[in-house]
Formats: sequence, C-alpha cells, structure tokens
Amino acid sequence: MTDKFKNVKYLKIDAGVRYWEDASINGVPDDKENPKIPFVVEREFRGEMKKYWQPLIDVDNGTVVNWTGIEAYIHYKVCDDGHYELLDENMNIVAIADDWKGGSYVPTILDCTGAKESYGDYIIMTVHKDGKIDYWNKDFKGFEVYKPTKEVVCGLCDLPKRLSYLNFGDSNLLKDALKKWIDNHSDDDQNAPYLTTFTGKSYTLKHIYKEICDDTDFGRRMASNIISLTIDLLSRGKKTVQD
Repeated sequence: MTDKFKNVKYLKIDAGVRYWEDASINGVPDDKENPKIPFVVEREFRGEMKKYWQPLIDVDNGTVVNWTGIEAYIHYKVCDDGHYELLDENMNIVAIADDWKGGSYVPTILDCTGAKESYGDYIIMTVHKDGKIDYWNKDFKGFEVYKPTKEVVCGLCDLPKRLSYLNFGDSNLLKDALKKWIDNHSDDDQNAPYLTTFTGKSYTLKHIYKEICDDTDFGRRMASNIISLTIDLLSRGKKTVQD
C-alpha cells in the first residue's frame, strides 16, 4: 500500500444494484422488490426514486460496520451506477472510484472471491454473522486520490453523503437564500407551476419553499438537490447562474 492511502480506514459503498435477488440471506434469495439485505437506502437518481446499497466497511479487518448478525452471499451487478469512497477515521474522503464518471468499474477490492482477476461490474462477497468478509484483500486498485478542483469546495466535498442526517427545515441559511431567490420573481411566476414530478404532481416556487421548510420527503430531496447542484457548480468554477 502506497503512502497516499496510508490514512484510509473505511470504504463507503453507494451502489445501484441491478438485481437484489442475486443476494441470499441465511441461504434464502433476497426479495427483488423489497430487499432485506442491511443498508438499503432509497434515494433519487436522475429524477426517479431508486434503492441503493450503502454499507461501510472497515478496511483493516474486512468487516462491515454495524452488520446485523446474518449470513449473506452477495453477487450484485452494478453498471455505471456506483460510487465508492475511501475514508479516513474522521470520515473525510481520501480517494474515490466513481462510476458516475461513466468509465470506471467496481473496484477490485469488492471482488472478494480469492480470484486473481476482478469481474469489473460485480460486487461479490460472503459476509458472516459477525460482519467478516471472506477473502478480504485490501487492494486499492482503481481508486484515485480525491482532489477538489477548487479550494472553496474542500469544506463541502463530503456534504452530500451526510445530507440524509440533516433537518432542512431548520437550515435558515438554505431557507433564506431560497426565499431571496423566489422573491426576485413576480407574483405570477411564484404561483405558477414550476416543477412537475414523474407522477404528474406540480409544485409552484412557493410550494417548494414550504415543502423544504416543513421538512417533508419531497422538501428534503429538493434541498439535497439544490446543495448538490451548488457543489457541482463550485467544483467547475461557475460562480453565477441565469434564472
């Protein structure tokens, strides 16, 4: 292991799984519609709600953190919908392997079969009741050292992965900024349909603001998207946007 990875303590997975039934729990195939495997999280991806697998692994001993005492065999296909972070003990990002860029594969470290070659598109592992993973090999091939493109982004770099713990209704900074932006629009624009979901429900600017203030599920997703977009713009050096 090179010096650039010497502070790595954890591996965080965020994987869009194709077939949940390709995992078995205590010898029984998992439910493809309602998977029982631990650490399944539902979140928005490209305008739709989708389930993701988000375990945290201690890389030093090859153990899934806070595993729930089951035996699991996992053979997940993940194609262009995975994000993998190496973190230090304080949960700061050290390196990433990112399918969102449209080119990387599942990191070799997650092909826990004992084979010399990785299958590329698959997370394969056997996890025992104590969280231990068979054939764990601390191989960081495929990871790139994380380097924010702008110094200003450094304090924001790992904010998206923590957004689910925030109460956006209590975030005065976000509310104030959004209210100021909305107030720059005419009354007609504020009350006109501004956003339509895939289910056909429409929201005005005022509705969106209220949803965020009330900390509803929709409001939380909107707030998360706003912050993530802001981080993306900052990382690309864009300081202004048009209405």
